[in-house]
Amino acid sequence: MGKTSFLFLFGLLFLQCKLTGQVTPYSFTHYGVKNGLAAYNTRSIVQDETGFIWIGTINGLQRFDGTRFVTFRHNPSDTSTLPDNYVEQLLIDKYKNLWLVFNDGSIGIFDTKLFKFRKASVQLGNETNLQALRKLQQDYEGNLFYTFQNIEVLTYNRDRNIFSASNNFFSLPPNWKVVNLTEDPVTKKYWIGTDSGMVVFNSLSKKTSYYGHNTEQEPFIERLGKIKGVTCYGIDKKRRIWLISWPVNVGAGRFYCYDLKNNATVLDEFDLVMVVKKYMEPDFFMEQKDGTIWFSGLNTFVKFMEADKSFQVVNSSIGGEQSIYYERAQLFEDREQNIWVATSNNGIYVFNPSHQLFTSIPHQNRINGEIGGGYLISFAPAANGTTLVGVWGDGIYRYDSLFQNIPLGINGIPEINGLPVWDMCRLKKSGIVWMVGQPGFIYLYNEQTNIAKRYDPPIFDGRTIRQVAEDKQGNIWLGSQSRGVIKWMQSKAIQKFEDGFYKINGIPDLRVYNITIDSKGFVWACTNKEGVYKIDPVTDRIMEHLTRNGPGHKKLLNNEASTIFEYNDSIMIIAAGGLNIYNTRTQTIRYMTSADGLPSDIVVSMEKDKSGYLWLGLMNGLCRMNLEKKTVTFFDRSDGIANDNFQVGASCNLPDGRMLFGSSDDFVVFNPNEIKTATPPPDVFITDIRLPASPLLVDSVLKLKRLELNPNQNSITIGFAGLSYFNKSKPVYYYQMEGIDKEWKKANELNQSVYNYLPAGNYTFKIRTENADGISGKNITQLFIRVKPPFWKTWWFFSLLAFAAIGIIYWLDKFRVSRIRETERVRTRIATSLTRDMSTTLSNINLASELAKVKADKDIERTKEYISQISESSSRMMEVMDDMIWSIDPGNDELQYTIRRMKKYAATIQSRYNLEVSFAIDEKVNEIKLNMDKRHELFLIFKEALLNTGKHAGSKFADVDISYESGKI
Repeated sequence: MGKTSFLFLFGLLFLQCKLTGQVTPYSFTHYGVKNGLAAYNTRSIVQDETGFIWIGTINGLQRFDGTRFVTFRHNPSDTSTLPDNYVEQLLIDKYKNLWLVFNDGSIGIFDTKLFKFRKASVQLGNETNLQALRKLQQDYEGNLFYTFQNIEVLTYNRDRNIFSASNNFFSLPPNWKVVNLTEDPVTKKYWIGTDSGMVVFNSLSKKTSYYGHNTEQEPFIERLGKIKGVTCYGIDKKRRIWLISWPVNVGAGRFYCYDLKNNATVLDEFDLVMVVKKYMEPDFFMEQKDGTIWFSGLNTFVKFMEADKSFQVVNSSIGGEQSIYYERAQLFEDREQNIWVATSNNGIYVFNPSHQLFTSIPHQNRINGEIGGGYLISFAPAANGTTLVGVWGDGIYRYDSLFQNIPLGINGIPEINGLPVWDMCRLKKSGIVWMVGQPGFIYLYNEQTNIAKRYDPPIFDGRTIRQVAEDKQGNIWLGSQSRGVIKWMQSKAIQKFEDGFYKINGIPDLRVYNITIDSKGFVWACTNKEGVYKIDPVTDRIMEHLTRNGPGHKKLLNNEASTIFEYNDSIMIIAAGGLNIYNTRTQTIRYMTSADGLPSDIVVSMEKDKSGYLWLGLMNGLCRMNLEKKTVTFFDRSDGIANDNFQVGASCNLPDGRMLFGSSDDFVVFNPNEIKTATPPPDVFITDIRLPASPLLVDSVLKLKRLELNPNQNSITIGFAGLSYFNKSKPVYYYQMEGIDKEWKKANELNQSVYNYLPAGNYTFKIRTENADGISGKNITQLFIRVKPPFWKTWWFFSLLAFAAIGIIYWLDKFRVSRIRETERVRTRIATSLTRDMSTTLSNINLASELAKVKADKDIERTKEYISQISESSSRMMEVMDDMIWSIDPGNDELQYTIRRMKKYAATIQSRYNLEVSFAIDEKVNEIKLNMDKRHELFLIFKEALLNTGKHAGSKFADVDISYESGKI
């Protein structure tokens, strides 16, 4: 077979591939049980007015904020909870109520603010049909229909909270059983599918049309009125009605599409099984906001392609992190055009077909047809808008502008070639494309003539050429796998092409990863062991050699430099152990590594977009960096990149602004302009507030001026989210509790803030968002919190203490005054007694003195008697005065001092009256304290008793016994 015949056959093969269509590689984000989903069997998804995603599963109802799942289930002891955990369908009605349909046929409204369920009555003709195939639907006026397929349809009465056929406002032919219905919002007509055919009810004229009874001469009835068993349909924005008919005893459903506006058939009995290639049961129709039509169901997930009126299948596959695996699928589009897929076997998936950031193009080997198997190592935009791609081990390929694999079509290079083209360079003047590779070959490809010619220069010695670049003089610089840098000069190749090659002697035989020509014309070469060389392209002189052994201000982090990129006329960025940002004017290097927020220190490729952002290919993802602000956005497999293991030097900036980065088995294409972060990120919503005992109703809390917490509730956890599920700008959340936090804190992966102890006081909890470029959200979300102090720290308690203190002080003062008065009274009494005794004694002394004076000359014996009386009276008066002074001294309050005085007085009486006195004193008595009055009285009693015993009774012995019993002396 000749080369022409082979190319013809290959073209036919390619054309066949185009006709059958390629599957768009959608990137899905998956949520399963390990992420918090209640069950892998999910049934329905909706989004409420706030932005929360609600998911119906076989194990309860769940609310999702992008981070956390909150689950609601049946509680037998609480009638306000769900009546069943098997949630079959969800629907948000015109009044923003969340309707739940359960597996047992029960139905009702779940309050999304108070988390309470209110059941609605269902008046079905036969209660045994309650668990038949059913569906809750809503028309454009807000009417709710509970359709039991092939049985009957019930309309909802809001005042009576009941679904009943008596509320229906349309009529059907006798014994025709409803399967489905939909409304045309323009004509206000209802298309009702039944087991016996299609019915059109005009709500304005109240007339009913069906085949054989076409009262309003509906063209649709004439053409498609006989269609029976319609299980799924809807009317799109173009006023096309979509039907899926599954008549009895028919093995597969048939698709119909009828243009109501133009009265024309679009699809007629289309067999989708031929496209899906397996048994299927489509039962769900969805039209996106942009008009895209989707169908889903059992083994069904297809998109309608408007261009050629065909269907594109979203295949179910177990492999791949971004793939989807489903048995039965139900679809829902949120307000950001994300499509949520509820599957019956593997949880939920989310993707955004209209705003998918990255598209991974898998490489398909032409020889064996298998995906992968070769590293994507080089790219070159071709003159005709296509892209040439070099694949190590597989050869060189061509892709069109939509990155469909098309024939290479180059004369001189076979279609199945196996050429590992490591690099390509289009010359500025001639447009000739240099292709270099392994083992040491060069192809010169003339795009105008479409002819490529191969050369094998002896200087290469069969060694791989990894890099090729053209300087401003039109000379070619080549980087070898193991021979350093080789130059080709056009002036030396006039006679023979191979004569133009020679080796740059200043660079040893090293591996050269990258060669770049800067805006000034200098050549930069990155090597695997000796850092970076800067070369004068005219003299071939080494102008600079940057290594890790250089001076402190001018040394690399690592000698293995994978790539170099000119950011502007004074900044060269070198990837070597991180980013080495070299200022060629000041000849200083600053660094950016993983310690500064770089996702990885291994950078293998670099490109710059039209907005000035630097894109870095890593071995674990893709990174976009704002060099001035030092902000970084990281993208990996979670963002739709199928393979994030990018290759050294495998990147390209296309003329239209799109970028390509090659990996180990595919390449990623994206438009950096679509990944915008100039707009502020979404505002934050507080989604969860938890105290030690239980969670709080967030909506109720947010209606309060401030959240009041008791002293034992001073531990709080606050959850928050942006309620944005299209992770385009990757916002970061920051929070601060004024009064506790001195500065903003970055939120954790769970988007939660935890405060284990809040002292009593007033606080303001604040949350804000910030995107990768440091742009903050428009608003800061705030929550005012007051932690009540314990009662001993309240104002009334302090007031009570103050009043108590005043009372105590008043009592003490009153007691002090009372004591003073009592002491004054005792003193007065003692003084009065002393004054009385002294007055009596002085009177006696005075009288005796007068008598002694009278008797002094006449009666000496009498005079002596009077003088003796004067002496006794004086002595007694001195004793009384001494007793008084002793009694009022507070140092004598302890009873031991009183006993000591008693013994002293007893010694006096003993010597005076020859009385033997003995004491028996209890040891407890010595520690007793008596006030002045009692102490004085006790001593007087003792004196009187002892004096009477010795003086008047004339006793010879006296026993003094003092004891302490039962608090008494």
